Amino acid sequence: MFKKITLKKSLPLLFVIVASFGTFFYLFSELLAPTYIDWILNIKSDPFQHFISGFFYRIGPWTFPLNAPMIAYPTGISIVFTDAIPIFAIFFKLLYTLGLLPQAPIQYFGIWLLLCFLLQGLVSYALLKKITASRVLSALGSILFLLSPPMLLRMRGHFALSAHFLILLSLFFYAYTKTTKQTVWWWGSLFVISLLVHPYLFMMVGFLYAADMVRTTFITKLISFRTSSLIILGHVILVLCTMYAAGYFAIGSGVSVGFGAFSMNVLSVFNTSDQNGLPWSRIIAPIATAPYQYEGFNYLGIGILVQLLLFIVFITIQPSLRKKCIDTVKQHWPLAIIIVGLTFFSMSTKVYIGTHLLFNIPLPGKIEHLFNIFRSSGRFFWPVYYVLMLISFAIYTLIQKRTLRIALLCTVIALQIFDFFPKLQEINTSYESIAYTSSLRSPEWERYGTEYAHVSFVPHVSPGIYEDVSFWAATHHMTINSMYTARPAKDEVQKQIQMLQDIKNGILSPDTIYIFQIADISGYISTSTTANGTISQLDEYTILTKKQ
Repeated sequence: MFKKITLKKSLPLLFVIVASFGTFFYLFSELLAPTYIDWILNIKSDPFQHFISGFFYRIGPWTFPLNAPMIAYPTGISIVFTDAIPIFAIFFKLLYTLGLLPQAPIQYFGIWLLLCFLLQGLVSYALLKKITASRVLSALGSILFLLSPPMLLRMRGHFALSAHFLILLSLFFYAYTKTTKQTVWWWGSLFVISLLVHPYLFMMVGFLYAADMVRTTFITKLISFRTSSLIILGHVILVLCTMYAAGYFAIGSGVSVGFGAFSMNVLSVFNTSDQNGLPWSRIIAPIATAPYQYEGFNYLGIGILVQLLLFIVFITIQPSLRKKCIDTVKQHWPLAIIIVGLTFFSMSTKVYIGTHLLFNIPLPGKIEHLFNIFRSSGRFFWPVYYVLMLISFAIYTLIQKRTLRIALLCTVIALQIFDFFPKLQEINTSYESIAYTSSLRSPEWERYGTEYAHVSFVPHVSPGIYEDVSFWAATHHMTINSMYTARPAKDEVQKQIQMLQDIKNGILSPDTIYIFQIADISGYISTSTTANGTISQLDEYTILTKKQ
């Protein structure tokens, strides 16, 4: 009934687990403590947005669909558009509701990153076993996936997007699915999880799912067309229900602009610059790109590039191998089409080589509006990136001697680590203990926190200014009227306009503290404002409250 587990089988798997934990603890060990939040409060920017959204959601009331009513009050905003990792936000809210979490603010990003590393290592190990048929090579090869530059870059601030294991799981399902039951349950579960992590990752999962369904229906004929149609219909219903419950459709959210700017450069796999800190290579010089193309950062690393080059050389000089590769592509043409399509989409309609614009294809307004939903198109190369990594491991199937295979892989790993090491050291020191000091120093803030229920930023939220006030508001269980999010609510601009008009007309809410985000407030107040409200200076902030 149970397969016998031998030392030979368990040691490589244990190695992967240890390597996953070891990589996390070397790079991000400080983040594991849930109570260590000073680094977020000091860094501010995206990590703060994700943290404070999760904090407000955790202390707020339960709603259905899932919504964070304490943000963008009174309408609220869906938790899925705050990048707070909804699946974790919901879990920790449940623990908080059950009284299993303290009232004090906590962060769960360290736990999340540890889970990402562990699953990245384990799933890559399983995929490599399919290619190399060697536990030792697969265990060693998982190190290269644990050091994936696009993943590590996301772990420095876009925590939800660090879940590259979801992409690997999609490839795992593509490679290992053998029954109808597996197709239904494996892919269905992955859809739900990816929707509760990040919509970009869900879309990548969806594209790989499409390739798998076409392959199993028309090539391997594992599933009949009728059964396949029913499975797809069931998955579509599941996805729509999950999206509704998670708040994708609740309190409609606006669409950003910028498709074509946040794209991938043609030279991305060779480019060592992520436009943030040190380059990722001590061997290859950074390549200048268009602004915002950090979203398309996909440097493979010198080790993988060498491994891929060796494989290309092998198939070039051996006609029989070329034929075998062509036959393999024919067997997996649905995946090949998806890979090519994702590559073109990631480069967008503005294709750059370095800083040189090759061409720009104008899009009709409606299509551009649709593409703006996923404006950071450079991210869509990630599935292609991992397919390239997996293909490079095919070199080990062409080498007969076991010792030579292991020696080559160890050399590739050594090259990769040598190449990245300065960057890894930079990450290692990024989150060392930093004490947070709030700009809200006056004891009067404590009184305001107990006397008022709502905070309204005037005229709007300003990054770099709103963070300390938002944290203070959350610790006092106050609501805020606005916050920077990935998808601002459609009616947020209208609400801000109405609020500014009310302030000028002297219509002030007695339970709201208005905090100006600008130095010169003369354009936002009138005699009616001063007649009905009190304007005062508190630390660096100008505040307005209704006269009692």
